[in-house]
Amino acid sequence: MKYFLTLTLLFGLLQAAESIDPYNTDYCHGDEKTLWEGIVSRSKNNMNIQSLHALWLGLCTKVEKHDLTTNQASVIFDSERTRIIELEEFEASKNTKVAI
Repeated sequence: MKYFLTLTLLFGLLQAAESIDPYNTDYCHGDEKTLWEGIVSRSKNNMNIQSLHALWLGLCTKVEKHDLTTNQASVIFDSERTRIIELEEFEASKNTKVAI
């Protein structure tokens, strides 16, 4: 779950970046890329993290090609991240048993 919070902060910066350049790809390089590499290397068996990483890579490519704006990519990523968090919370609640 802490990874999802980190990713929320990461993509929260995108809205500010778009006001300068609608196709800003700064979030695809540098610190953000290093952050992703660390998360992915520690979460090789977490398919939700792997899925979000694959989505992030694809969205970076789409913004670089000007197929999507930074804001559009951010909306897509945030929607999927939220869906995965809700799914994980639902799964966790199903597995929690009340002690009697």
